[in-house]
Amino acid sequence: MVNSPDNSSILFHNNENTVFLVDLPESIAQAQEFLQATSAPGQDECVPTGQTFTISNQGNRRHKIQKRSPISTVALMMPYPSSTEPKTDSARAKVLSRTSLSEQQFHGEFIQPLVANALDDLRASYLPSDLQWCLPRAVLDETARGKEASDISDPPTKKRKLEQPHGGHWSPSNQSGEMGNSIWTTAPPTILSSTSLNIFSSTSELEGVVKNPSAEEAVLSISAVGHDGVHYPSEYIIPPRSAFVLCNLPLSQPEPLETPIPGLPSSQRFNLMLFDPPWPNRSVRRSRGYQTHSYNEMDILSQRLQDILRVHSYRSLDDFSEFSATSTDTITAPEPQEQISQEVFAAIWITNSEKARKVAYEALLASGFRIHEEWIWIKITADGQAVCPLNGIWRKPYEILVIGRKDPTLVVSDLGDATSRGNADTADLLDVDPSTVTRRVIAAVPDLHSRKPNLKPVFERILFDFASESTRKTYSALEVFARGLTSEWWACGNEVVKFNARDCWVEHDST
Repeated sequence: MVNSPDNSSILFHNNENTVFLVDLPESIAQAQEFLQATSAPGQDECVPTGQTFTISNQGNRRHKIQKRSPISTVALMMPYPSSTEPKTDSARAKVLSRTSLSEQQFHGEFIQPLVANALDDLRASYLPSDLQWCLPRAVLDETARGKEASDISDPPTKKRKLEQPHGGHWSPSNQSGEMGNSIWTTAPPTILSSTSLNIFSSTSELEGVVKNPSAEEAVLSISAVGHDGVHYPSEYIIPPRSAFVLCNLPLSQPEPLETPIPGLPSSQRFNLMLFDPPWPNRSVRRSRGYQTHSYNEMDILSQRLQDILRVHSYRSLDDFSEFSATSTDTITAPEPQEQISQEVFAAIWITNSEKARKVAYEALLASGFRIHEEWIWIKITADGQAVCPLNGIWRKPYEILVIGRKDPTLVVSDLGDATSRGNADTADLLDVDPSTVTRRVIAAVPDLHSRKPNLKPVFERILFDFASESTRKTYSALEVFARGLTSEWWACGNEVVKFNARDCWVEHDST
């Protein structure tokens, strides 16, 4: 077992890299940073985003005085009550009788024992000095909560609320009734400045790709309309070397699309694509942004995932050769000595519904990806308990990230109709044997509703060999249905900069 460095959002991982403990807010904070491994002679070190330094006349960094943290909820101290679960064995058996054997086996034999063993391993090996399985947090109202252990050590004096000034909305796509770029044309990229404020009168001016190619953050100012009808500027902090497309992804058109992401050129391809689709859920429905989709629309969502994977993933060695020659797919040109990864992955967050898992498998298989791994995010309390029973029927304490790996030998036409494959009464789903999939467990204390840990360092460690300087490779990544940006990544969606609003963050003394 390995304790991670003090400045890492990965608090702990085992030697096999199959069990991780991640601090969720810190993972988001660190995802805003660009850190150079080395600095060329005569060049200044890159200052991490979200940290303020005092600089001498010689350009040397003297001391860190501030750190930026995302506003969070107080870390959960006790598990949720299980009042919704069946009260008797007979009631439980009745519910299970309506659940397919493959779904019961998937969770009961493959997921839940793995998660239980991972939590046991963490309890035996992770020994934090404060007995907390998370770092201090910046919460909404520190004084009212009596400065609980999850609060930041030196909270700001000004209280922040999770709403825009004058009643404006978080997302620029929701302002003035505008929903991002609805014109399916490719405009030249908008290049942001890191040395001056980037002012736009409305989101309609942000057509196509918007890039911050600098090694420093950029600040975007967009006019928002308050409840009083007055325009007020809202600022968004754009991470270094990031790019985004503010757009509505077409989720109501059943036919295949050659431009599935409006504003993103079809020639733009990626080594990694991460999806957090708007799945339907009994208890969770996003009140704004994308509407969740009912089961009779799952085929459209599957088609859209397939379109994006087909158009925007690297397909052959020729793609990589073209990328190496032109460097058009990166936010900034790669250094000559950098190795470019020729691996291609796609990762899809799913609910615990078998229908959602089937759609994810179907989209990946139909796009030339084999089911490679599944990462289970187990939601825990601050002292390491699952937030609800592992074997719960109506609520499970985990979410699953299905990861596919592009396989050039996979003949997609041989897959047939994926919707008819597999047997619900056997161990497989779409002919995917669950015993052949590599799984990892990522424990993290949950935060704001629907906010997930940023797993960039885990992706890099596991998929792109970042654990060793000698093997690490340059890669390009796109997050789809994003609600926040990541340094060095691309992102798209109609809430793509939602959690990059300045009012989502606080600055405090760094210790």
